[in-house]
Amino acid sequence: MAAAERFGALAAAVERAVADVDVIAGRTAQAAQRVAQSPGDELVVYGAGALLHGFYTEVEKAFQRIARDLDGFAPRGESWHAELLTDMSLDVPAVRPPVISAALQRRLRPYLRFRHLFRNLYVLDLDGQRTCSLLQEVPAVWAEARAALLEFVAALRTMAPALRGD
Repeated sequence: MAAAERFGALAAAVERAVADVDVIAGRTAQAAQRVAQSPGDELVVYGAGALLHGFYTEVEKAFQRIARDLDGFAPRGESWHAELLTDMSLDVPAVRPPVISAALQRRLRPYLRFRHLFRNLYVLDLDGQRTCSLLQEVPAVWAEARAALLEFVAALRTMAPALRGD
């Protein structure tokens, strides 16, 4: 696939990921309210945890696609998730600008940690208050991440015609 087509396909994939996360992020206010009302209800907390898991997983899928298609990133080792998040805040000269700011990278890190815990902890060990706190922060964090991803898509779409010679 030529570079222009690859950029176009990547832009479409990132836009699809943004639409998927829009749906998940739109459900967080209701989930936060339910967890706040019943922080000891394991089923409520687990369901909210699954929503947070899905939120970060979908954001990470967009990052992974960008890294794979532009940076040649191949997941390796136990820390690849953290490395990927950090890499998205780096300027890679002659390849791509930073996808997210260093500040946003720091704001997303608790979601990465939560997802790791969610995957590896016994369900009853989830902390309802921590889950609620992360849920309440999703709209602001997602607004920032969404804007960064769409700005990156716009840059890809600007670069694609130049690569074709249009």
